Amino acid sequence: MDEELSTLMDKLVPRGGKAPACLHVTLEEYLARVANLYLKIDGVHHRLETWVKICEEHILRFDKDRLSWLNMRHDGDSVVSNLVLAYEYADRRLANEFEMFLYSVSSALTVLTRIVAAFLKGATDSKSHNKLVEVLTEYPDFELLRKSVQDNNRNWIREMKERRDAATHYIGLSIRSISRKTKDDEVSGEGYLVKVAIPKIASKKTNSVWDEDLPVVGGTQKKGVRFNNEQEVNGLFDPNDKLILIKETVFEKIEMIDGVDYVDGMYKEFRDYTVEVVDILTNCLHKYRVNDADAIDFFKVVKSYTDRDE
Repeated sequence: MDEELSTLMDKLVPRGGKAPACLHVTLEEYLARVANLYLKIDGVHHRLETWVKICEEHILRFDKDRLSWLNMRHDGDSVVSNLVLAYEYADRRLANEFEMFLYSVSSALTVLTRIVAAFLKGATDSKSHNKLVEVLTEYPDFELLRKSVQDNNRNWIREMKERRDAATHYIGLSIRSISRKTKDDEVSGEGYLVKVAIPKIASKKTNSVWDEDLPVVGGTQKKGVRFNNEQEVNGLFDPNDKLILIKETVFEKIEMIDGVDYVDGMYKEFRDYTVEVVDILTNCLHKYRVNDADAIDFFKVVKSYTDRDE
């Protein structure tokens, strides 16, 4: 957890032994929610670090394996004109870690909602982030917070939850590495390459062996050739280049985006949103903070028990 967020989290903890008047749960219950959020934020950061590590390992493997396929020669010594060679590699560790990252962020948002609820008289049991905008409309003093929740729902949270739900109820997250090359690309040095790709659209709800990884030690690889008549021949191979499945068809074109950039961007959105919400709540706590004169003296309480025993 970075220093700014850590400092803000510290300000969520009121001092003095009494609950500020802006809290509508017991101090102990509120502090338990704050402690849980601290754990969840740490968990999101841990999932991010694990994702980065696995991406690095995956890319090393992908770069090594794709070259042998994309350097393949036809007609003796050159790639046939207008022929597209494609190599795709799916690493189930990436899909698992991406899914865990989504769950971790979603879980943290639920706990963040429970902390907000502690400030809402009559709604202290609220825990659904999806319903938080609606709940906050009943609290004019928190209009700035309501707008922040609404904007972030629109900008990234709704899509994140669509991906999470798709992974939970329908399919894997279709994370893979993709490389395609034609004869002209050999000259220009260009081609299509996304080392960790995820679908741009999150709401796909169909299952396909071509989007997932079979239980093969070392993972499966998808290799394909597209001819100038747009016909394709695709194959699923094991790590030893043994064919598992062949399909002679043109696949539905799904636009892919860079998964590394996507996760980095989501983490930044999550962090900035958390900072914004916590900052609003800490300002409220500061306004209703317990003065030093009203703070509980721990040692006086202890002495009162001692005197009672005597």
